[in-house]
Amino acid sequence: MMARAPLCWLTWLGAALLTLTMFALVLDIPSTVDEVRILRVATLVGLLALSSTVYFAAVRLVPRPRHPAAAG
Repeated sequence: MMARAPLCWLTWLGAALLTLTMFALVLDIPSTVDEVRILRVATLVGLLALSSTVYFAAVRLVPRPRHPAAAG
């Protein structure tokens, strides 16, 4: 059974991923001004990098099943 602390952390990390994704979608609005477009793309890439870090932190918290040692 999963411990309560990792489940709480997974909940918070999931909320953080949802928030970062929503901000990334807002930034994906097309722009005609080149400076604004470059700034939005740079911010979007930063948000995606942060989202990847949060995702991998969540993956590390998921427990792995333990296989019994093979009798032999």
